[in-house]
Amino acid sequence: MPRKLTAIVIAALLLLSAFAYPAYRGSTASFLLFDLSFVAMLSLALPRPRSHVYIFFAVMLFLGFWLKLILHMITGANLLEPVGFFSDNSEAWDRTLEVASVAAIGVAAARLLHLACGARAGAWETVSPDPVPSWYSGWRVMIWGASTLALLTLSLLNFQVAFFQAGVNPRLILPYHINVLAGWMINIGFALWFAVLIHWEFQNSARDLARMLVFPIIEGLVSSASALSRSLFFLHTIPYLFTVASDWTKKRGMLSRRALIGLALSWTVCFAISLTLVSWFRINIFQLAYQPALVAVPGQTEIATKPIAGATMSNQIKPALIQVSRLFVDRWIGLEGVMAVSSYPDLGFGLLADALGSPKRDNASLYQTIAKSGYESSERFTFATLPGIAGVLFYSGSLAAVGLGTLLVTLLMIGTELAALRFTGNPFFTSLAALGMANVACQMTFPYLSMIFLLQLWVAVVFVCALQRWRLHPVLAR
Repeated sequence: MPRKLTAIVIAALLLLSAFAYPAYRGSTASFLLFDLSFVAMLSLALPRPRSHVYIFFAVMLFLGFWLKLILHMITGANLLEPVGFFSDNSEAWDRTLEVASVAAIGVAAARLLHLACGARAGAWETVSPDPVPSWYSGWRVMIWGASTLALLTLSLLNFQVAFFQAGVNPRLILPYHINVLAGWMINIGFALWFAVLIHWEFQNSARDLARMLVFPIIEGLVSSASALSRSLFFLHTIPYLFTVASDWTKKRGMLSRRALIGLALSWTVCFAISLTLVSWFRINIFQLAYQPALVAVPGQTEIATKPIAGATMSNQIKPALIQVSRLFVDRWIGLEGVMAVSSYPDLGFGLLADALGSPKRDNASLYQTIAKSGYESSERFTFATLPGIAGVLFYSGSLAAVGLGTLLVTLLMIGTELAALRFTGNPFFTSLAALGMANVACQMTFPYLSMIFLLQLWVAVVFVCALQRWRLHPVLAR
């Protein structure tokens, strides 16, 4: 982005915050620190070498804190998520903005370290992809067919038994933690695998790039509908846009204007279909107590549920549309979590230690208690409000822990991104992994589960690296 345009954007953001300032109840110093720290954090995404995980993480934090606060203060609209003991006075607001500002400063400091080190060997601008495995060409039709069949089959089964489904408890528990693998595949595994195949196809024939970019759109639509997730389509497709844009000087000749328009229209239509399907399924499952029974599954748990009193498809459409309309601001996690945690009276490193443990250790309701969540317990459903990474770190009651924690987490994610790019040579795969990491960090509730996600991602990187270097026997490779 040219410097002049960058300066214009920064000036526009600061002007927008000036309109919001009169509604702020705390001190000018706290508001100014909040303003400058988040704008600086966002601006640091621009210098080279760029980092996709930093871009995604900074943008999500900016949306979840800065933009949410500014727009709510300008409009006077109420926040959607519960905020626990938050007293809405000047001290409470200053404390909230101080915690948020320190979190942004920690993230920005990590980026400055990344820029200082250069990281040229792993920069997006200099990635050197590994050659396509010699055995792939002989098996490509079978691999694509099996992969597509596996995606459709597991997505259909997931829709019924909820291995990975927003708000729905699993209805089938498989031995040897197979549920974890199945959930991982729906969440991000299939997206990563198709990124591997798309990258191999692109290396074999760069002219097929436009055709290959249709597959992530289809996979994102299928996965989001199966998982009842309004965000999964976005998470599985946007990384391709960033990857192409990162190497636009080379890829612009591979994508005609007609192809770009076609891809943009396809993405828009499928995104709209995804939102519609997910909202329709949610109304049926959450409000009308529909239990999918598409195939016979031995051992599946049947949970008797009743529709919500008075709920019908027609009278739930308007609330669903309102929810969708507020996704682009209120969906992002951050502000309410810090508001709730910073007002909790029993903060300390002991509370943070409890949160770091496995959710099986009866701490699943920790943040729900802090936020005074109004969600009722249910045998079939689990709904919860989320604190986000800054809220979790401030369980300690220490601003230093927040700053150091966000710095280390950001460095860990940048390091993982660079390792993925170095060892797979696949920018599509790496960008998907980057957005997955950023999303998990921003929505952090249980650090244990976030670490499990990162370990799974490291295993995926090792698997792809080994697969690309694997050499079949000449007879089998034919």
